[in-house]
Amino acid sequence: MDGLRTAVKFFSVRWLTEGVAEKLLYTPGLIHDAQIDALNQGILAGMGIGTNTALPLIGDDRKTLRGPAESEPAYRARLSQVWTAGRTWGGYRSLLSQLYDYLQLARVLRCISSSGDFWWVPAGDVRADDGVHNALRYRGTWDWDSSGQWWRIFVVIQSQSGTPWSPEGTWGDGQVWGDGGTWGSTATPNDVASVRSVVKAWKAQHAVAAWIIVSFDDTAFDPLTAGSTMPDGNWQHWSKVVSGEQVPSRYGSAVYWDGAT
Repeated sequence: MDGLRTAVKFFSVRWLTEGVAEKLLYTPGLIHDAQIDALNQGILAGMGIGTNTALPLIGDDRKTLRGPAESEPAYRARLSQVWTAGRTWGGYRSLLSQLYDYLQLARVLRCISSSGDFWWVPAGDVRADDGVHNALRYRGTWDWDSSGQWWRIFVVIQSQSGTPWSPEGTWGDGQVWGDGGTWGSTATPNDVASVRSVVKAWKAQHAVAAWIIVSFDDTAFDPLTAGSTMPDGNWQHWSKVVSGEQVPSRYGSAVYWDGAT
């Protein structure tokens, strides 16, 4: 038997299996078969297999965006590990892992607290069985503006060779507002909004991501090599006065996006 649409004929009396009566029974049987098929696909989709049309809905429910360059198998695998990764939801490892996979990075990704805790996913790291990447930790010095706001965090995305973005444009080069891009990089407004949403969804509830920084220099923001060039309490504004001269207060090799609360 091919579903309820034929089963109903098998169990009916003869005069309901021929002519107009057969068609009348076949129609509701076909509708019920479609409902059962939809239910079956929904169960399979929740297990990470089956129809791909459910993936955006599952991702929205699990607060896990699909990356612009993320393959369908990779996204399915990440969705299936959300529940194990969620055991550390709000921690630095989970936040970094979600961003690392969303952006399909081959480079280092960092998260820094106001107290000077540096966490980062090494370049090329593979997600562990618990759905979370390994993360290294280093205790260093980080003083953005000497405000003492301990709940702030700073996300640093290392970007090189167009992965995920490249530097683009300088002040006065002819670019205009409303051209569909962003200042300083090839990132689109949608890229910025998506990264913010990932940070907002996976950071600790008490934490405020003050800035999301895209760095085009591998040595910048590295606590092991940057040393005295790290934030020194004067990074609240773009520039500062030194010996009567206005000079940049931040790295010029990076762009700075408003973070997420």
